[in-house]
Amino acid sequence: MRLTAIAAAYLLLLLPLGAAAQVGFVEVQGIQSGTASVVVSSTRWPEARRFELSEDPVLLELSPGTYSLEAHQEGFESSSHAVTVALDEVEIVRLNLLPIRTEVRLIHLLPAEVPFEVADARGVTPATVRVPVGEQLLLVDATPFCVRFTADSAAYVRIRAGALEELRGASACFRPEPPSPRGMTIPPTSRDLRGTEVQVWVLVDETGRVVADSTWLEPPTSDDGFNRRLIREAATWLFRPARQNGRPVAAWFPYRLIM
Repeated sequence: MRLTAIAAAYLLLLLPLGAAAQVGFVEVQGIQSGTASVVVSSTRWPEARRFELSEDPVLLELSPGTYSLEAHQEGFESSSHAVTVALDEVEIVRLNLLPIRTEVRLIHLLPAEVPFEVADARGVTPATVRVPVGEQLLLVDATPFCVRFTADSAAYVRIRAGALEELRGASACFRPEPPSPRGMTIPPTSRDLRGTEVQVWVLVDETGRVVADSTWLEPPTSDDGFNRRLIREAATWLFRPARQNGRPVAAWFPYRLIM
């Protein structure tokens, strides 16, 4: 890609090139969360160069040639790329940092089958799932827990009476204060649904609003029209957001509806 302008939003790193060096550019795109350490190396350099990468892209100014980029972030697999820099052109590098995952065996006692949500895994207990290592919000039967998973061993989590009874390969951390409703509207139901029970799950962001397209019903009712109306209404619910260590955070909120 021919270079036409350097956007002000970029962090431009001028690596040592020499007095009148001709250069090209490498755009390293930002990562979704946290901070990664990126190492740039070349067979022509005596030492590698390092910089920190977060949400904003970084633009590197380099002499034409071939370079190696390695990215490291806690809780993620390392990522490496070879990139060739051409004079006055921009090469784009997207670092694909995949979370390191560990296997988790999740048990809930009395009753055994209750809904759970952790990272991108959801279902009913008992279950064995793979989740990213590090601090994760675990929702079990509408009760939030904060659990830190390690990379070196499979984890075992047992919950009884709303409390963590046993942890292996994981440790408990601060339990977040869950979201609390400020405004909720339920659409009218028909007689056909009398006695039906459904749990509505919504993801509440840091401002207390429901994240678009996050609503799901467990299980959906037999009335598809009511399901659609309920999902539309749930998207407008307002909350006081969950808090962790005094800061507002995103969290799932379950609402059990009995008709």
